[in-house]
Amino acid sequence: MTWTSAALAVIALVAWLPQTPVSPPAPTRIVHFTPPPVTGGSTRPGTCQRSLVSDRSDTFRCVAGDMTSDPCFATNRAGVLVCDADPRDPSIGTLVTTVLPDASHLGPRGDKLRAWFFELEDGSTCRPLIFGAGRQVDGMVEHYTCRFAPPGSDAVLDEIDTHAPVWTIQQASLNKRALPLSIKQLVSAVVKTAWQ
Repeated sequence: MTWTSAALAVIALVAWLPQTPVSPPAPTRIVHFTPPPVTGGSTRPGTCQRSLVSDRSDTFRCVAGDMTSDPCFATNRAGVLVCDADPRDPSIGTLVTTVLPDASHLGPRGDKLRAWFFELEDGSTCRPLIFGAGRQVDGMVEHYTCRFAPPGSDAVLDEIDTHAPVWTIQQASLNKRALPLSIKQLVSAVVKTAWQ
């Protein structure tokens, strides 16, 4: 048997073997976060205004000492908010006491409800940047900060694409050796779960 005939035999065998179908990702799970009841615990005094990253009427942007958090969520206790919440673990968060601004002075809310926390299919988690937009790279803007589960990614760019049942966002690794930064690799990452 010659090299070419052996190679053809292997190709034919691979083509004949049953192929494992690749199933499409499940639709993005959208969760309306409700903070757990507050029964006690230490609190920090703070001042709060309307959230800049969430359009929910129960979310605020709070400053308590050297901590700025957005969103902070109104709880079952009047004047107590939970900030820096991780929706996957209700025990995580900082309690802030404040006098909430009068809703009549806040003006109308917009019609856009952004995800304030989301998890990618690879396990990475992201939150909106709370001090404006981040880097601009090759005409794309960084709106979220992430903790990347697998190494190699540097940013997610632009907004989440919510036009299909499976939400996606552009996940990038960047060329950082020369300025301005440029995109080395860009993939459409699946948003597994989004909290609103």
